[in-house]
Amino acid sequence: MAKSTFISIGAFLIAPVPAVTSAQHVSPSNSNFTASGPVAITGTGFPITICTLTITGTTGPNVGGAHAGHATGGTITSGQFTGSGICPLFSMNVATSPSFGITGSGTGVFNAIELGICGPSGGTVVPFAITNTSATTSAIEFTAPIGICLVDASLDANFVVVP
Repeated sequence: MAKSTFISIGAFLIAPVPAVTSAQHVSPSNSNFTASGPVAITGTGFPITICTLTITGTTGPNVGGAHAGHATGGTITSGQFTGSGICPLFSMNVATSPSFGITGSGTGVFNAIELGICGPSGGTVVPFAITNTSATTSAIEFTAPIGICLVDASLDANFVVVP
């Protein structure tokens, strides 16, 4: 991907977001998931690096009631960067118990993200936008500082957001 593509994605992601009208969840609950896609990483001392990030994990427990089969988020069990050059040095530290949650209509946050040579997200959450792309898949996009790096990602996940 061209650098201008990632800049355009970043500009889109920081645009104002409409007010949240209802809480959303992920579906299905209690299920293994994979989210994977291209990531551009920039940081002090190295050039822009394009890698593929694959995150695996489990969606959370069933919230029940009117939202049976839904979860408020989930846990991340692994995060692997692949590609050439220094890509393997960015592997995700899952010992910090990273997780994610859905915070509103089409938005969510990653918690406790730490990426190898970049470091931790500084105790802050990493916000993301999520959009369903089919009845069973969604796209997760974010541009955020994580440690000493700026990370711009577009991941395809095998779960969806539901009201």
